[in-house]
Amino acid sequence: MRIVYSFGISHEHPGTFILSYIRSTNPHHEYVELYPKGFRFRKRDFDNIDRLVSYFLKNIDKPPPDAGPSMQNVSCRKYLEMKQQENARHEKIWYVQQLARECGIEETNGQLWFAVHRITKDDDSMEFFIGTSTHEGRLAFIEQYAKVNN
Repeated sequence: MRIVYSFGISHEHPGTFILSYIRSTNPHHEYVELYPKGFRFRKRDFDNIDRLVSYFLKNIDKPPPDAGPSMQNVSCRKYLEMKQQENARHEKIWYVQQLARECGIEETNGQLWFAVHRITKDDDSMEFFIGTSTHEGRLAFIEQYAKVNN
């Protein structure tokens, strides 16, 4: 059986390569670390790349020792976390807009509505605005924000 494999550079981990290969139809990725005296792959040291590749081809079906989550799972988890943070931020922006409307700010008032937009660009200002307990306080904050930031 012919194994298709390639080495790439890991931008997330300096001094580390990624060995990518295809078993049947599924791609797999494993880290190869670079050391002064050679390479480390699957917790074994190799003094040259040919020995590493030979070991890899002979032991391709053996799982890596103490295999953690695959790179695909880690990437997927990071992507989902990023999307959750993005969604939470969008919900917070929507909430700030809702609170601004409740204190009398209309989208047709360009200067004040733009101040609301500017508030959502600054996390501290957004938290302060949300934490302000009265409509009057929020309105005063927006009006002051419009004056100072224009």
